[in-house]
Amino acid sequence: MRRAQMIFEKAGVKVVPYACNYFYDDLKVDLTDLWPEVGTLSTWQSYTKEVVGYAVNYIKS
Repeated sequence: MRRAQMIFEKAGVKVVPYACNYFYDDLKVDLTDLWPEVGTLSTWQSYTKEVVGYAVNYIKS
């Protein structure tokens, strides 16, 4: 969201950020939640892409 906002504002477009696609999980908690899950790695790929993209756009501006 921050990266997209930065790109649009750099192009002169005023934006109001609104998250529409986010990761949601059940809020039930039990002891098995303490064990690491392989599926967590797939969400880190998205996060890492956004952080790298934000850093590159920040450096370019």
